[in-house]
Amino acid sequence: MTTWNLIRSDQLCTAGETRLGYCWTEGADCCGRLCREKASCSYFLWDSTTFECWQSHAGSRDCDSGWIEARGVSFYALEGDRTPFTWSLVHKHAECASPEMALGDGLASTVGECAFRCDALPGCDFFLYDERGGGCFEEYTSSADCPEGLQTWRRYDFYALLRGSAAPIPLAERWSCVGPAPFPGEAASSAPRRTSTCFEYHAAPKRSWVGSEAACLSRGMHLASVHSAAENEVALSLCAEECWIGFTDRQSEGEWRWTDGSRDGGPHPWSPGEPNGQLHETTDGAYIYPLRAGLDSPGSRDDDFVNVSTAGPAAGHVVERAFLCRHDFRAAPRPP
Repeated sequence: MTTWNLIRSDQLCTAGETRLGYCWTEGADCCGRLCREKASCSYFLWDSTTFECWQSHAGSRDCDSGWIEARGVSFYALEGDRTPFTWSLVHKHAECASPEMALGDGLASTVGECAFRCDALPGCDFFLYDERGGGCFEEYTSSADCPEGLQTWRRYDFYALLRGSAAPIPLAERWSCVGPAPFPGEAASSAPRRTSTCFEYHAAPKRSWVGSEAACLSRGMHLASVHSAAENEVALSLCAEECWIGFTDRQSEGEWRWTDGSRDGGPHPWSPGEPNGQLHETTDGAYIYPLRAGLDSPGSRDDDFVNVSTAGPAAGHVVERAFLCRHDFRAAPRPP
């Protein structure tokens, strides 16, 4: 059932053509139903003196062009089955942003309002919020060293916006994403921003292929599939050592597929004879690693396969490595 929360009582912005109707007897309950019936409506204003119900702007104190102030009326945000996201505090004392990355006017009365503003901005997946001062900014990177042009906002809390999932996105040793890199350092160390596909690298604790896939699944991800040259470049930039990826023939020996179900072999050729899976016999999975001088040719990949039986080294052995998870962000409906 859809519910709504009163966010602020002195807001905000609307426009003449956004009036939803009049609600005399049921007040905000009626207004909420009118908003819910309109596909693009996530916020509404209800004026208890005139009984008017308006679709609202998503929270800025400075109204955009074409919008007017609507002070003295109540501002509500729809929640429940219409809300496509939750948010999770993933790190404190973060991180990097600039004043130009303010969400709205840079002030919000609650973390929920800050999250709503982030959701209304295409590509915003992480945000900073200062409960004491009400600061609200799109977050750039979870790197300890801010890229050129950005500054540290250590007293702000760092949140991840989660669309279509209640599982929190955990911190990893390194994030990197397939997408634009407007500042130096983004390709090597950024948290996801304005992108749809990101990789999460875990160097410790090392795990078997099966254990690595289980760890990724517990985070709402899979071991990484790699389908393009850009994704391959990002994956290799993260893996400083041998690193499990999500290519396997566990379901049927010799029939290789990615953990996302696809069967393409990836953007680059394998080394001669690979993938094979003939060394050991049971749990099969692939890994990537940096090129080794004199041993590897550019664009080649190798694979290694492990046996999880407990019969001892003669029958097989468990190999534990770093691993790479993949997260594909899903777009959510956004207000106009």
